[in-house]
Amino acid sequence: MTTASTAALVQADQAHRLPYLPALDGLRGVAVAVVVAFHAHWLTGGYLGVDLFFVLSGFLITRLLLNEYADSARIDLAKFWKRRARRLLPALILVTLFAAVVERARGTLDGPTGGRRDVIGALTYSSNWLRMSAEAGYWRQFARPALLDHIWSLAIEEQFYVVWPLLVFGLLRFVRSDLGRVLILGIASCGLGLWALRVFSVTSDANRIYMGTDTRAVALLLGATVAAIAHRRSVISHGSVPSNSAVLRVAAVPALLVLALMIVRMRGDALITYEGGLLLCSLAGAIVVAAGALERPPAVFRIFTAAPLRWLGLRSYGIYLWHWPIMVGLRVASRPTSASWRRLAAVVITLVVAEISYRFIEQPIRRKGLLALRRPARTVALGLGIASLSLAVVFIPTKAVSMVTAVPLPTSGPAPAAPSFPVRALPDEGLPKVMFVGDSVGFYLGRQANAERERLGIKVVNEAHNGCPLSDTPLRRRGAKSSVPLVFAPECQEAVRAYGDTVADAQPDVVIMVFGASFLDENEISPGEWHAPCTAEFDGWFQDQITRSVEALSSTGATVYWATTPYYRGEVDDKTPTFDDQVDCENEVARTVAAQSNGVLGVLELGQWTCPTRDCLTERDGYELRFDGFHYIDEGAALANIWMLQQIFDPLPWMRAVASS
Repeated sequence: MTTASTAALVQADQAHRLPYLPALDGLRGVAVAVVVAFHAHWLTGGYLGVDLFFVLSGFLITRLLLNEYADSARIDLAKFWKRRARRLLPALILVTLFAAVVERARGTLDGPTGGRRDVIGALTYSSNWLRMSAEAGYWRQFARPALLDHIWSLAIEEQFYVVWPLLVFGLLRFVRSDLGRVLILGIASCGLGLWALRVFSVTSDANRIYMGTDTRAVALLLGATVAAIAHRRSVISHGSVPSNSAVLRVAAVPALLVLALMIVRMRGDALITYEGGLLLCSLAGAIVVAAGALERPPAVFRIFTAAPLRWLGLRSYGIYLWHWPIMVGLRVASRPTSASWRRLAAVVITLVVAEISYRFIEQPIRRKGLLALRRPARTVALGLGIASLSLAVVFIPTKAVSMVTAVPLPTSGPAPAAPSFPVRALPDEGLPKVMFVGDSVGFYLGRQANAERERLGIKVVNEAHNGCPLSDTPLRRRGAKSSVPLVFAPECQEAVRAYGDTVADAQPDVVIMVFGASFLDENEISPGEWHAPCTAEFDGWFQDQITRSVEALSSTGATVYWATTPYYRGEVDDKTPTFDDQVDCENEVARTVAAQSNGVLGVLELGQWTCPTRDCLTERDGYELRFDGFHYIDEGAALANIWMLQQIFDPLPWMRAVASS
């Protein structure tokens, strides 16, 4: 996400200023608009707006550095970094502190995908690498999104701002020819582009390409190359590329059309995106930025000089910072089918907060430093803005985490139907210990049970791992041959292999295995062998995985229960994929293993409880079951846990009224 507007750069350094280029502010406005539209589930390829931001940043920062060196034969690094800090840090610190407070209130500051890592990453501009190291990449956001998921792009830009002035200074000192500098930057851009293609061909890891500083620096370097070309061809006193750039004028409109088509159509999980798509987008963006920097851009570029787009461009930093936390709070980010009023409300609130940030925080501090906050009116306005946003994020969503105890424990009514397997008697002393294993579905059920352990009368060990299927061997998954294979982390297979050691350490009375729709697509169950559920090859492999896992999990005497998978009702691009047959096949394999286990494995029909027919329930007792058609969160998790415990134990204290009624 870019952090400098053209108009603001004019004010930042009068000695080496650039002429005001309104089309570039408009381009920035378009870029932030398509990113927001993507996160609101309105635009398939809106994530490519980030690439346009990168090109703009590379262009503008490099032009400033080149102009400064041309005027004074030096680059004042301290002054450059001071300007960047004044521009970037105030709004970022405010957003980060707000996110930390809200994540603490939501109870999601800790844990394997908790916000603590994101706060550290935001304040140190290392979010992209920290998220990848924690297997929480951009395309691996399971269940509820975090408030700082989007800071990864700012981390890449800030890393660029730290290193790039040093490299530019070295380039200027040791390469005297303007043409030579252009050639070196162009070659470096091509080299990084080839490097990104190579990394993907070896790893098949879309997150590594999407969030890696080295792989995304292609767009930044292309912007810098355009700046070097513009600097070489410009009249220093005038500062812009001559308007008679015939080749550029011819290429500008097709490049703009290509960029628009990709933003509308290119999916983030498509192989073509990482096999040249991102590179093509950056090239098209570089041509568009170069045309927008002309003294007289092509006529079609007049749209980018429109006042609304320039207004968005000037406030793009604040818009980018605040739009994602607001969308998370309004439950827009996680729900492709969220109501239109929620999406529009998120956009309106974002624009209001961004204006407050721009007018009372970003611009004053940029001009006067921290002295700008001494004015009482500005401080009051800031406080009101933060309070309003807090209300929007924390209180507008219904049934928030803090309200989960509104789900009552049963005190009357018929006892649950007798299961087809022996119920677990309570231990002679102490509370029963329940261990959850599974993927993200199991993790959030385990987390909810742990939060309510005293109320439920159990001890909880949560050994479920987000995004980890039941496989003790390396595994990849793909939606189609044209899709990027999802590579599961080595920690996933290691966790399954360690089940025996895990139960030996925890000594649970009961183990609940809860996996979501992990295997609905094709799975590489052995090198080069791709199979989906309902095929003999996959079903046999899956049966072996369950059998070996149950043997390990029951090795210390624990009773193991498999919770069947409900039908998947999530949305992808406003459509619900139909995987009902695959879910039925997976559940039938689990029932077969249970029937052959001599009572070691029981089956909890969680799938039938959630989906009595193929028309799945969206709520029970007035509470939402699965907020995204997949995961049980908050009240939905509480209801599911209560139901499963009723099936397992004979009975817990709070169940006795149910059993005796």
